Amino acid sequence: SEQPYGRTGPLVRGRGGLVFGTTDGRVVQLDVNLEEVCTAQAGGAVTSAPAVSDDGIIYVATDAGRLIGLAGMGALIISEMILPPANGPSVEDGFVVVGTGNGVAMFTTGGTLEFEIERGRVNGTLFDTDGSIVAWGDDGLVERYDRGGNVLQTFDVGQPVETNVVPLMQRRLGIVDVQSNAFVVDADGTTLDRVELGGRPERQAAVTETGFTYYSLGTKIQAVNFTFV
Repeated sequence: SEQPYGRTGPLVRGRGGLVFGTTDGRVVQLDVNLEEVCTAQAGGAVTSAPAVSDDGIIYVATDAGRLIGLAGMGALIISEMILPPANGPSVEDGFVVVGTGNGVAMFTTGGTLEFEIERGRVNGTLFDTDGSIVAWGDDGLVERYDRGGNVLQTFDVGQPVETNVVPLMQRRLGIVDVQSNAFVVDADGTTLDRVELGGRPERQAAVTETGFTYYSLGTKIQAVNFTFV
């Protein structure tokens, strides 16, 4: 596609193509040939990656503090206001978790608020394989919660964490902070290893099925295998 989208957020795989947001507040779906399928208005800049559920619903967080869910050809399913900026949504098993300007919020996919946690700006979230929720933010904390919002684990990196955390085997986590320190953290919060990558990472790393995670560090791309950090 050669459409002028301006500055875009990270791309993710949707059902049959790609999905991304733009800083002028659009959510764009492309097919496998990069032809535009549809465009929807998000009501604010989209600078973090959308999340796509197993049934194809697209969940988007905006800098204006809105979590929206879009179906099919951009039909609005949910629209919930939270403290801006909203960041890094994740979806699994009928729940959507999202970072807010002062913490974490979890909703059902129908838009019912399940819990809110206050802890400072959160930049991203994920559902781990055991069903727990992991969130990271400007406060330098990487925390793990259960589905009720109870804290299971806290790891204090000491520096803001902007780029996505990588879930590893045995509930371990791969973390890179804004100072380019890469950590492997055990399930009990113990640091198993640490190396310096060099250069501030961009907010979205590319996690691949080969075991490598790729970080953009200024003018270079760094591949990290957290198994061997």
